[in-house]
Amino acid sequence: MKNCLLIISLFLIQTSVQAQAIPNADFENWSNFTYDEPMLWFSSNIESVPAFSIPTVTPVVGFSGLAARIETYIIGTDTLAGVISNTNMDILAGEGGVPYTDQPTELTGYYRYDLPGNDTALILVIFKSGGVIISTDLFKIKGTGSEPNYIPFNFPLSLSSVPDSVIIACTASNLITNQGVASGSWIEYDELAFTGPSVTQVIPNGSLDNWNNQSIDNPLGWITFGEGVTQSFDAYSGTAALGLQSIQRGNSVEIAGASSGQEFGTGGFPFTMMTDSLVGYYKYLTAGADTAAAYVSTSANGVPVGGGVMAFYPASVYTPFSIPLNSSANPDTIRIEFYSSVADSSLDGSTLLIDKLDFQSIITGINPSTSKNSNLFSANPNPVTDRIQISYNGQVQSLQTYIYNSLGEVVYESSTSNSRFEMEVSQLAAGCYWLKMISGENVSVRKFIKQ
Repeated sequence: MKNCLLIISLFLIQTSVQAQAIPNADFENWSNFTYDEPMLWFSSNIESVPAFSIPTVTPVVGFSGLAARIETYIIGTDTLAGVISNTNMDILAGEGGVPYTDQPTELTGYYRYDLPGNDTALILVIFKSGGVIISTDLFKIKGTGSEPNYIPFNFPLSLSSVPDSVIIACTASNLITNQGVASGSWIEYDELAFTGPSVTQVIPNGSLDNWNNQSIDNPLGWITFGEGVTQSFDAYSGTAALGLQSIQRGNSVEIAGASSGQEFGTGGFPFTMMTDSLVGYYKYLTAGADTAAAYVSTSANGVPVGGGVMAFYPASVYTPFSIPLNSSANPDTIRIEFYSSVADSSLDGSTLLIDKLDFQSIITGINPSTSKNSNLFSANPNPVTDRIQISYNGQVQSLQTYIYNSLGEVVYESSTSNSRFEMEVSQLAAGCYWLKMISGENVSVRKFIKQ
């Protein structure tokens, strides 16, 4: 009954506007983007490329061979911060890293840069032993703000005991304090190495000469994040669906996501319905007790006013879903997000497929500017088990009859010129339905319950 009440509010709402179409709602249209990634390093490209098709880390001619150019972009309210690191986990918390057992005294290499304003590039080096941080060194690079030629550097390290692992992170902006971060800041690093008495271990791909070519597919009209975003050809309708897969990265699982707005909670597309439902089809494959999720938010002038949430549980075949949407004030924007896992239960390989999205108000095709007088016809009995008797009280031209289920799908349709007739509904599953009748310019809607 709860679902019926939500649908009742959808059909009876008095408004002069309708929901807008969801961009690329069937995920048939995709773009392909290729970029280069430094081998044995993690980079910020994993976020900037899917979201904006902009690589923040690129290979360039270095002091010797290739170097890594790291750059910062500011697009609207979004900052695309260039970073390379040998861990994809929480750097400041000292998570992840690579094995290292020498005891160096310096970090050396070459760089050149252009850091406008008060921006400052950073190199962070963290040594650990037994999972505990034993030294942290942060090097700030500013100089004159611009250095067009590669120059050598040697930064002293405070390491006083033998480590078992190391974390290295290099940025083009001050991402620790976020002070002075400027669009267009860049720095190029090359030939990173540790030096000191008896030091023989090299930094994996510290020369930054080795790169892999990567390719990503991105659904048009959506912003994605995570390497597990795919154009799946296991579709409910058409030829393609949105695929989101959680992938194990070191000691953590990277969640894949897609959003109709920006990655960090802003943006969306026009939407003005105070009450509606987001409907579609999903498939969720997981090896354990994982859960995928959808988050829908509505806003007015940038202020949240409502939305809806749904958890997706394992389903080996495409399954319909409906997310009721309710707003406390008239919205102007809606943002839709899907995630392959929720953080507390993320499992490697969990895959969410999404296809054929729509708003229920669009599927039903009811134009709010036309008459919706439910008194034009009666439908009895209600609730019904097998046959429902229809008596139409208005002027009958060609009377079109449609029955919609709770997802807004047409499950029955007919045409007649009679004002009194009977419909067989025994084949319908138990639940809440809507009967819509169209005669000329008159559109009439009435709900009924199938037992």
